Parts: sequence; C-alpha cells; structure tokens
Amino acid sequence: FGAALSKTHTPGVRDTFTQSVNANLFNNGQHSVDANAFKSQNTLANGFKFDRNGAGLEYSNINGHGASITKSTIPNFGSQLELAGKANLWSSPDRNTRIDLTGSGSKWTSGPLSGQRDYFGGVGLTHMFG
Repeated sequence: FGAALSKTHTPGVRDTFTQSVNANLFNNGQHSVDANAFKSQNTLANGFKFDRNGAGLEYSNINGHGASITKSTIPNFGSQLELAGKANLWSSPDRNTRIDLTGSGSKWTSGPLSGQRDYFGGVGLTHMFG
C-alpha cells in the first residue's frame, strides 16, 4: 500500500497537484497486479481550472512487460478510458539499462469529446544510476 503527493509545473502550459494511492493486489515474484486511484487539481496557463479523478489497474511482470487500464473523469465535462502497454525490447545484464516499446490508446466515453480517440507510441531508453 502506498500514497503520494506530486506537484508539476510546466511553464506556460499547466500546474498540476496530484494525490494518489495504490495497493498491490497480487504478486508472486513473477507477475504483479496493482490498483490505484488519483485526484488532481489542474490550472492551465490561461487561468482555467479543473479537477480530474480516476482509478485503474496495472499488470507487470519481472521481464519488464506490462499493461494498464485507467478510467478518469473531469467533473461536469466527461470521462475517458485509457489502455496502455509496455514491452521490454532489451535489457543490460545488470538490468540498469533497457529499451522499451510503449503504446497507449484512449477514448472519451462521455461529454463533448465523446467518441474521440487518441493514440501514442514510442521507444524509450532508460538507465538507472546508482
């Protein structure tokens, strides 16, 4: 079980304050399933403010592969469903350096953007120092 508070400032774009909790539902050393819930307060550069809250499930395995599903809502605006995945393409022998393929897709399920879909894909390089 865990909880976190985070504040993000992106100059000229947005400020976000997020509160989140997570809990491990299953872990056998090879596979893990976690649940999470979050609430965020967002302020855009033009002063527009909105909240966003949601919850999700995340699966991961020891080889660096994973998937998640998240349902989020912006009160008085609409709801969005997101699916995301990650596949480890390569890891160094000490597993400190890796290359991952990531992808996600989301769909607004209600509100003025209902039916709109967004997709993302990428390849990332991660190195853990220390």
